[in-house]
Amino acid sequence: MIRHNTVQAGDLGFVVQRSFGRPQSARLGRIELGIGAVILLVILIAPAFAPQPPLATSIDILRPPSLHHLLGTDRLGRDILSRFLAGGQLITVLSLLAGILATSLGALIGLTSGYLSGAADVILMRLVDVLLALPAILVILVVAAALPRSSTMLVVLVGILLAPGAARILRGLAQQLAAREFVAAAEAAGGRWYSILWEEILPNIRGRLLLEVALRTGFAVVLISSLNFLGVGVSPPTPDWGLEISEGRAVMMLAPLVVVVPALGLAVLVGAVNLVADGLGRLLR
Repeated sequence: MIRHNTVQAGDLGFVVQRSFGRPQSARLGRIELGIGAVILLVILIAPAFAPQPPLATSIDILRPPSLHHLLGTDRLGRDILSRFLAGGQLITVLSLLAGILATSLGALIGLTSGYLSGAADVILMRLVDVLLALPAILVILVVAAALPRSSTMLVVLVGILLAPGAARILRGLAQQLAAREFVAAAEAAGGRWYSILWEEILPNIRGRLLLEVALRTGFAVVLISSLNFLGVGVSPPTPDWGLEISEGRAVMMLAPLVVVVPALGLAVLVGAVNLVADGLGRLLR
């Protein structure tokens, strides 16, 4: 007897969605990733095109835009455009370093906890819970009061405080991979737990690690710029967008570009990092 397979309208829609949904999502992900990467690259190389040294002062205080100062000058006669271009590079580099540090620490804690389970999992996750419960800005304000202000201190503190979020996610991935056959084979061959983490589990989550770096970098941009705005991050006269907004508030009515330009720069930077993260997320689905 011959059986005839019928396809209902709803089934056909499901087939079409399965056939074309993933390629379209991947294509959109590549576009988002490309746009975000280009914006970040422009921000990083922009200081090379600064018309003047960002720290150079002059007697032209709070001047409006002109041919000599395309965006005008601030309260110390410094060129706003030059400081804007230099400040973008600094906040991007610091945020990226903090994102890398947060992901690295999160991977160390999360993968170890997820694979070993038992007492090690309980202890490490309680440590993560404690860090997650602490308000990041408040912790940095307290620590910064006892330590000298520096970019290194800022990156380390932000990286540590952002690590628990990555640890939680990577722990779940480690638990899933620990139940796979290739991990069981490595264990049967006598592999030590740290070599299994390094050789078996870590290579299978490289894409997710890149996504976590992008996500933590986005959080770091907001956190670092907020700390610089509050005056506990980098020290003046370092060009930084958060610091420039803080310094420009007093003269905003006389020279609004002092505040508006770095604020727009932060919005564009956060948007670019989010585009990269969203693009990576689509490509990893």
